Amino acid sequence: MTLSATEPEHVSHATFQAPSLQEVAGLFPNYDIYSLIACGGMGAVYHANQRSLDRDVAIKILPREFSQDKDFRVSFAAEAKSMAKLNHPNLIVVYDFGDVGGLLYIVMEYVPGSSLYSVSHGRVVHQDDALKMVINVCRGLAHAHEYGVLHRDIKPSNILIDSAANPKIGDFGLASVLGTQIQEGEQIFGTPGYTAPEVIAPPHTFDHRADIFSVGIMLHEMLTGITPNGVNLLAELPAATNSKLRSVIQRAIDPNPAARHESADELAADLEKILAAPSSPQPAATSNKNIVRPAPRPKHRPTSHHRVIRKSKSSYGSLFVILILIGVIAAIYFFMIKPNKAAIEAIEGAHDQIETNLAHGAQNAPKSADQPTDQAVDQPTDQPTDQVVDQKPARRKTVAQEGVKPIDDVDAFFARVEGIMKDRLKDDLDTYREESETYAQNFETQAKQAITAAGASSVTTAVADLASTMEKLRSENYVLNDSLPASLANISSVQGAFTRYQAAQVKVSSRFNKLLASEQSSYIKGLDKQIERYRDSKDKVAIRLLEKEIKRLKSEPGYYAFLMDL
Repeated sequence: MTLSATEPEHVSHATFQAPSLQEVAGLFPNYDIYSLIACGGMGAVYHANQRSLDRDVAIKILPREFSQDKDFRVSFAAEAKSMAKLNHPNLIVVYDFGDVGGLLYIVMEYVPGSSLYSVSHGRVVHQDDALKMVINVCRGLAHAHEYGVLHRDIKPSNILIDSAANPKIGDFGLASVLGTQIQEGEQIFGTPGYTAPEVIAPPHTFDHRADIFSVGIMLHEMLTGITPNGVNLLAELPAATNSKLRSVIQRAIDPNPAARHESADELAADLEKILAAPSSPQPAATSNKNIVRPAPRPKHRPTSHHRVIRKSKSSYGSLFVILILIGVIAAIYFFMIKPNKAAIEAIEGAHDQIETNLAHGAQNAPKSADQPTDQAVDQPTDQPTDQVVDQKPARRKTVAQEGVKPIDDVDAFFARVEGIMKDRLKDDLDTYREESETYAQNFETQAKQAITAAGASSVTTAVADLASTMEKLRSENYVLNDSLPASLANISSVQGAFTRYQAAQVKVSSRFNKLLASEQSSYIKGLDKQIERYRDSKDKVAIRLLEKEIKRLKSEPGYYAFLMDL
């Protein structure tokens, strides 16, 4: 969650019902409340002005369920006090915290600007700019670690960039005291791809080196423009990447914490040495106001090739540009006009770089209206284990529909944790859809070439059938599920291209199935942990509701995907 006045689009789905501006103004009479900056599973952030000091601030309000958890309140107070001691140019300052109207809140420095995610996602950052950015992030982390504060969720969206291109680490909402051990099920609050393996795997014991892992992943992403997927990370780095930098990244993201850098300062020092050393020529660095340059397409996305050209004062500059243009024209012919066998092979070999993508058709799972309410909460409603996956799942009944009265607001709890899990899957879903569209568009391009080469007698029908096929694919998120019309299937090169791209989608879908199973397991563990809390409060009705949900998750195929709106 970012704290930027320029990014209202980051307000996410209503995983937490953010109080209105009027409500917040009533809760904070000493502040002028300007706007809602962002809202997600972990709370809502508002832009405000503290009248007494005439300074802009960001006020983060946490969901009410957090305030009702005694253990969380104690931990929150201890961590907020620790964070308030931090004073570093690369950390967002914490001014105040407390409880107002039954809601926990924290008042922080307001940073007008953008997040690193918004300016770099899908782009390649110039190596020097990336190193400078990460060095500053490391310095800020080292200061936090010195005071015993561990961030636990370092990622581009939690790094804010001020007007001078200076990074500030924000959203310490998941911070914890160094040396602590999270409990089973609580690892669901990390971010897939960036979270260190020791945080996710039992016994979930970690220290400051978990943040170092996340920084290494983030640096890798800045250099490649590719969201981390945990598979062959170093193979994705540009070939021109400094060998010493490769070694530094490899050490930072080593699965074994003991093999990583001892401190964030040590990682920063290694990067400073690389930055200071002479290196091979690179494209001109971008300005501070725009720290990134467009990323080249990943290897598995065939496209025309482009080169960033540094301006030259040499008299040979014009000749050089002409030669480049000739090369581009040749590349367009080779990759777009001439059948692209190399591109097909690249796509077929790209799957080891894709870890998390959506299962076939899962994103089309229909939403269903609430079911009748005549069933008691303790009666099993689970579907048979042999249920067809594409059968409509039933929406979970609300507490009112169940006709029961738990002590806790169970509906709000479900909404919050489902929102957290949806946030975890968002990047993987976006990647899947982008990959699926690329596969489908490449099929269309090759099909058009093949139809033209097939001869005039079949062109008209085949072109029309291809157009209708692509229209149908667009309506189904580009998933190549069905067979081709006869006019296309009878052209062997069209059918061959369709088969290859269809196989590619099957492979990435299979990988997402594994991720989805892992995420469902984490979700169930989180529910188990909540049941333990309900036992302490003797909320038997809430326990039965959660136990019923767990049973359904384990027995009903497709239900978890349905909860995730897939």
